[in-house]
Parts: sequence; C-alpha cells; structure tokens
Amino acid sequence: MGADNRSLTTADTLTATRRILAPPETVFAVLADPRTHADIHGTDRVDEAVDAGRIGRVEGALDTERVTGAGQRFRMAMYHEQHPNKTYETINEVLTYQPSSALAWRTGYLDDHGVAQFGGWLWQYDLAPADGNATDITLTYDWSGATQQARDIIDFPPFGPDHLRNSLAHLVDVVRATNDSVGSAAEARPIDWSGPTARFWADHDDRYDDLLAGHGDALFAAAAPVPGEHVLDIGCGCGSTTLRAAAAVASGAGSALGVDISQAMIDKARSRATESGTGHARFQVGDLQTADLGRATFDLAISRFGVMFFGDHAAAFANVRSAMRPGGRLAFVCWAERARNEHWTVPFDALAPHLGLPRLVARPNGPFALADPAYVEMTLARAGWRDVVVSELREPLRVGSDADDAVAFEISDPETAEDLASAGPAAAARALADLRAAFAARERPDGVWLAAAAWLVSAVAD
Repeated sequence: MGADNRSLTTADTLTATRRILAPPETVFAVLADPRTHADIHGTDRVDEAVDAGRIGRVEGALDTERVTGAGQRFRMAMYHEQHPNKTYETINEVLTYQPSSALAWRTGYLDDHGVAQFGGWLWQYDLAPADGNATDITLTYDWSGATQQARDIIDFPPFGPDHLRNSLAHLVDVVRATNDSVGSAAEARPIDWSGPTARFWADHDDRYDDLLAGHGDALFAAAAPVPGEHVLDIGCGCGSTTLRAAAAVASGAGSALGVDISQAMIDKARSRATESGTGHARFQVGDLQTADLGRATFDLAISRFGVMFFGDHAAAFANVRSAMRPGGRLAFVCWAERARNEHWTVPFDALAPHLGLPRLVARPNGPFALADPAYVEMTLARAGWRDVVVSELREPLRVGSDADDAVAFEISDPETAEDLASAGPAAAARALADLRAAFAARERPDGVWLAAAAWLVSAVAD
C-alpha cells in the first residue's frame, strides 16, 4: 500500500515522505476528516517509537465535520500523562486547504475566556500524484514560528523523525481501510451458511480452533464461567467453545447451549459432543436475532467471533439480553479493523492483482461489522447492557507450519479455489507465486505468523 518513507530534519522542521498506492483525492479525503486523526497521529500504537512522556496522545475528534476550507477550526480530545487533568483539548485552525494538493493547520488551545491561543507550530501535508495512480505525500512538522513562551515550555521538537514516519504508516492503514470500504454492496460476497464455505469451516474446525486458541483463552479468562452456571454460546460454530463452557460449569448441574445458523456446523458440534461424551452441552440451529431463548434463562453469554454477522446487531443483543438472568454477563471477541488483520489483507493483496478481484466492501453484517468500539458500546447500551468494556486483543495467528502449508490451506478454501480456477493458468501461477512470497516473508522457525487485532468485549445485563 505504501513504499518506505524518508525523513529530514532541519533547524525548525521535521519532514517525512512516503508513497501511498492511492490517488491524491482519496488520501486528501482521509486527511480532511478529523475522525481519522486519532488513527493517524495516535501515539499509543505498539509500533510507535515515541517518548510518551513528551507528547500528548490524540484520543479522538470533538468536531467531526469534514474540513472544507482555510480558517475552519476543529477540536481534538487529547491525553497526556503529565497534564494536570490528564485529558485536555486542542484547537486546530486550517491554514492551507488545497484539495488533493495540500492541507495544513496550526495547533493551540482555548484560554479561560474561550479565546484561541496558538503557540506557533503547524502540521502540513503536501500531496503529489505519482505513477500507478499513487500519491507521494510529505508530512512536515514546523515549529519555526513557535513563541518564546512555547519554547520555554516545550523542548522542540517534542518527538523524533520516527513519529512522522509512523504517522504516515498509520495513514497508509487508514487509506487502505477506506479503499476496502468503497464500492457497491453488490460487490460484497455474502456468506452462505449452508453452502461450501460453511462446510469447509466444519471440515477444518480443528485447524480453526488451533488458529484461534489464544482468542479462546482470552475469552474464557474474561467470561470466567463457574460451576452451576447456564451458558449461551452465540454463533457457536462447530461447538468447541460450547463444550469448553459445558466442562467449566458441569459440576453443580450447569449447562451450555450453542446456537448457530449453520446446519453443517451444528451437525459437527453435535458429533463432537457425542464423541467427547459431554452431557451438559446442547446445540440448536437458529438465528439469535429472533430465536426464543426463554426469559431469565442464562447466567453467561459468550461468543468467539460469532456476533458480527447479525443483520440487526441491536435486535440480536437485545434478544440475548432478554434471556439473561439479572446481572448476567456477556463476553465476546470480534475482529477489529480489517487493515490491522493480516490474515485478511495479506492473501487478498497477493491474489487480487492477478485474479481481478473486486475491491472489498464493508458489509454491515460481515466479519468487521463490529470493528468500531464506539458502535459496539452504543449498540450494547441500546440493547440493555451496562458496564461495557472494550479491550484490544492482539493475538497473532499461526496460519501454517511453513509457507507451503499456509498456501495449501489458503487455496483449499472454496471461494479462493474458484477465483484461481476462473483466472486461467498463467494468472493463477503468478497469484500463487506472490501468495507464497507473502507467506514466506512472514515465516519463522515455528511457522507462518500473521498480525491480528480483535476486541475483547464484556458487559452486564441491565
């Protein structure tokens, strides 16, 4: 998505430059949206090489209107460990607004009288079109106009070149996510829960369980089922989490019910239960948006990546809430943004140019439907849940014992196999070569590992 960036330091400026594989108008549109700035400039990213004690962290936009011209102001919520209140606000005034070309603003604060005070430093992005419908972008932090008062307080620059380079790397992620969400709904390939993909997941459930073992452990640590409780497993798939819950609550006459919309997966779950001899687990096919679960039936509801696919999340969580006993608990894991999940981006980016795959679109009931924590919190609150906690969970995924194993499993997926077959031998060969190279670049002695980001969510029935 972007080439390696370069940086330059002068007496009163820092600059970094990078190529982004997106047209200038797309990059500019991202920069002109204050809501993206926390993702671009936030200094709490794990790859951020910044002395956190010297710079405030961008928490989010307080003014969410898009920037449309010079003179416009927008406020940002900030956090700084050494600030007297920890949290504070900055105000940014747009100095340069040249669509698809340049955007700059100066940063300040509102004094006790509500008057904006600016310290004399600014941020500027300069964009230039590059070959291949790409953009060469330069980010400049300029403190040449900083007042003496500001210089007495701030040790300029308050960060090193890595901060700007990382900001541009974050911008690449945001632009990628924007591109992935652009397109028509007709391009989205919905999941057929009774079709080949569902049967493929059922046939390879052991491999998926190994793949998601860390997420399952985190889920159960948060859920903390205790003997005697009755557990509902939402979107239980092939039943491994239901069986684990049943084992945890079995003494004391506890039980676990797994519900999933896929008949193939429920059949596999029932087979697993029979083979294991577990008598405290039941399974049923159903849509939890509308399924009659009874009233005040369950003490705990859990889900490992099963809650994203509802057509109406609020209705589903409200229906689950109606089945909970007073004070009942909810714990689930769901995927964070697609751009931070290499098990989705790496194969697609390797295959798409050769197979002519359409740009992916964000579906309201797709795997990344709950990628926005604010949406998760709002939806749960409206559905009757309180004390909502959303925590980031970074558990890398081991997708194969080596690059060849990872490729073999990836192309055995029915949808991928269909795309390869439709492309023709030459294109398919190029696609497979790039896919293997991408996995080989991430191969370690213990396997091929891809970065993954998820949310671990907990709540209590109101």
